[in-house]
This record gives sequence, structure tokens and C-alpha cells, in this order.
Amino acid sequence: MEIKDAVVLITGGAIRLGRAHGLFLAQRGAHIAFTHLPGEPWEQTKQEIEAHGVRCSAVELDLMDIGGIRRWVTTTHERFGRVDVLVNNASPWLGRPLLEVTEEDWELSLGVNVRAAFFCAQAVAPIMLQQKRGVIVNIEDVSRTVGFLIEQDFMTGHVYFVDGGELYAHQ
Repeated sequence: MEIKDAVVLITGGAIRLGRAHGLFLAQRGAHIAFTHLPGEPWEQTKQEIEAHGVRCSAVELDLMDIGGIRRWVTTTHERFGRVDVLVNNASPWLGRPLLEVTEEDWELSLGVNVRAAFFCAQAVAPIMLQQKRGVIVNIEDVSRTVGFLIEQDFMTGHVYFVDGGELYAHQ
């Protein structure tokens, strides 16, 4: 897939790895739409992306809000004219050992890492199928490998893509 002029949606794109994805792709000519949480330095990230001569939009979004996810995808599609790539990058950083993870922590982690990733993919899939192309990438959070969570293999480790109107999943 040619990345120049592609429209890339990134969840959790203001900081850390999401920011790095946005900047990397913008340097190669991709237009970026990303979500962020309140208090994150989204303005700086947006300016740095736009400095590469591409368009960028930043939306504050609670990924537990499925209606908000659908509105973000629809608005982005209307603004940019298409959706080529979705990067499900957002993940809460719990920052505590396994034995200290609370039920609320667990629900938040599953909500963002699995539920939100699924509903983001569901929201972009009809657009990608209509376009007969698109890529969905799910980034797995490092906390799984350092003992914060036990297992998240429902969505993580899979890449989805659309080719000729068919939706495929690869591990």
C-alpha cells in the first residue's frame, strides 16, 4: 500500500507510540487523524504532523464511547474523503503490578484494548469495503508482556485488511 496521501486514523495519537506512528507516517506523506484524552499535548503533536505538509485532525475522545467512535470515523471520512488505515494504538497505562490491578483497571484495559479496538474496526470496515482497500492494525500494549495483564489475544496480534472488497484477518 502506498502511504503517500493515505488517510490514517490513530487512536491515542497525541503521546508516546501513537505520536511516533503519526509523525513517522506524516513524514512519508500520510494525512493523520488522531484521538487523544483531556490534558494530553495534542496541539504540539498536531503542529508537528502538519509541519510535514500533510493535513491533520485531532479529536478528544473517550474510547469507551462507542457513539463517539462512530462520529469520529464518520467525521474523518467526510473531512478527508476516505479512510485507508486504522491504527488501534490507544491503551491505558496501568503502571502497577498484576496483584495490584483492580476490577476497574481490568475493565478499563479490556474496554480500550479489546472493546474499543473492535468497535473502531467495525466503524471503518464498511468504508474500506466500499473503497475495496484498507488496513487495520492493532497494536498490543507492552503491559501484557511485563505482567500487568494476563491475556488479550482477542484483537491483539491481528492485522485486518481489505482487498477487492473482501475483509481478511492475519495473525
